[in-house]
Amino acid sequence: MFEANGDEVFTSLPKLQGASPYYQLGRTLSATGIYDGRVYTTPACGLQLYVYGDNLHFPKTYFTNANGFCGGNQKVDTALVSGVGYVKRGVALYQDSTDCGSSNCHTYPAGYQSVRQRPVPVVLNHVKATKGTLDPASPSNVQFINWFTPDSVTVSGNKTPHPYTVTLWQWIGADGTRDPILPGRPGCGAFRATLICNYAPPESGRMLTNVFVGGWEQQSSITVQCYLALADSALNDSTSDFKTREMILDMPTRSDNDSSVNGGFDRGHPGWSGGWRHETAIAVWRMPGGGFQTDTIAAITSNACAASYYIPSPPVPGATLFATGHSHPGHPGERLYCGDTVTFKGRRVPSAATPNDTLTLPSRLYPGDSADADRADRNRANSNRGPEYVIAGGVVMRISPAPGPTYPNLQTFYRVSGGSATERKCAWVKKLQ
Repeated sequence: MFEANGDEVFTSLPKLQGASPYYQLGRTLSATGIYDGRVYTTPACGLQLYVYGDNLHFPKTYFTNANGFCGGNQKVDTALVSGVGYVKRGVALYQDSTDCGSSNCHTYPAGYQSVRQRPVPVVLNHVKATKGTLDPASPSNVQFINWFTPDSVTVSGNKTPHPYTVTLWQWIGADGTRDPILPGRPGCGAFRATLICNYAPPESGRMLTNVFVGGWEQQSSITVQCYLALADSALNDSTSDFKTREMILDMPTRSDNDSSVNGGFDRGHPGWSGGWRHETAIAVWRMPGGGFQTDTIAAITSNACAASYYIPSPPVPGATLFATGHSHPGHPGERLYCGDTVTFKGRRVPSAATPNDTLTLPSRLYPGDSADADRADRNRANSNRGPEYVIAGGVVMRISPAPGPTYPNLQTFYRVSGGSATERKCAWVKKLQ
């Protein structure tokens, strides 16, 4: 926020009969100047302060009153600025000898003025949505609402809403088929003066918004996703913006090898106790105040076939473990180099730990996206007495704990990416990169 201190004083010769009705007599002026219909500035102001510079979003930004005109107390305003800006006072009032009988009707005695920029910290909060879930077969309107803190500033005892400019509303479909900026839509478009956007998402996705407020452009986003008919309270938790889904989707990214294709699949990774390609894990906590928190788990050892880890302490007193999850890194048909044992020709033998080992040792094969849960994964669900999420390719499997020692584990499969056109409309939304 710019604060203008000090005043501009000008003097004037007496007004002659027949002078222009715009002729102004000398007085003390604030930053908003004085109206003179004969000057060329907009809105016909003389001796008005303005900010200008090559990198301003607008070539000039004038100090005006609450109605956008000359004179009176200046309003609170904001301008998109980058680089170096300058503040000037001008233009001079119109000079006409018919007004006063002289070519210099107005004079400007020396005085002191200053302008300072005062930061007003304003934070754009997480954008709100009136609905967190959708049905792509029957799209309905969702209202997206921007809001920021604080919402106002008090100047000279007057509380004034913070000025802002919405510079972007953008819907990013999770299926990759839509990525429009929303111009011309009521409340949705570049440089709109409204904080609300009405939009009927045709598929799951993310609404992205940029708002220039508090002196800088800030960004926020929120997702709207399909409700899982095979209900899971953590996976359907829209109050956390589907954080559990986001963390599950992020596990394969953290599992990928970080070296060349030829050298990045060994069971051993120099410098730590895991493999180049390795399973990663999460813990999902039910919070005492409601909702869920999902955290990553640091593995003790991990490779492409297994991970060992301890369940960490609850993040806050009263939080209880709801579920755990891990990734199955790889792609259908790929070899996995785990250095454990496999059944080969009817007997258990060591498996390959590196690509070179396959010359003499058998290797595991990636089981596929929709393979049944293995015994270790079922045991983890049973021991934790909560779901175990396993992401493999474009599918997430939810393994429920067995109700008793002689009962099987219920397995629920969710298609989270890829699949048919209908399934892609309900793809889970990845975190914003």
